[in-house]
Amino acid sequence: MKRLLTATVVAVAGATLVAPALAQDPPKPNPFPGAKHQVFISVDTVQNSRPKNPAVKPTIGCTQTNFFRRGQGVVFRVWGAETKTGEALTLENVRYLYVAIPGQPNLKLSFGAHGSGPPETRPWFWTVNWDVPDTYPLGVVPFKVLVRMKDGRRTSFSQEGLAGTSRLTITP
Repeated sequence: MKRLLTATVVAVAGATLVAPALAQDPPKPNPFPGAKHQVFISVDTVQNSRPKNPAVKPTIGCTQTNFFRRGQGVVFRVWGAETKTGEALTLENVRYLYVAIPGQPNLKLSFGAHGSGPPETRPWFWTVNWDVPDTYPLGVVPFKVLVRMKDGRRTSFSQEGLAGTSRLTITP
């Protein structure tokens, strides 16, 4: 009986302490991706199924990865939206979108439908291929994706601050 009484007291005391915290309104979230950005972009990389060097052709093309060998084709894919309107980044509102890789020419992305089937049923996004030069240094590639909207707004993406294994990396 003493154990039952102790357990009841502990349960009531715990509920008394937790209930006020649960009754409070949760904090209001910031709008995604945040109040300070007017344009949001998402960037990833996939293997090019037709690299210039057939010796490094992947088994399956368009496989998402961030590890590439010299000679392989890196396809940068970009999706984006205007945060206030939710409008996708397309040829209608983007002046330019390119990838900047130190020591390499800037890579201008193209907007188009991908996959198979009629264009109206396929996903549309921005892409550009980069064939990793045979002499490119091994290690992390410090690339940036830069966007300029037709109305002058700008945004960018870099891998800075991401975990090392999440960054575009050239391997032996």
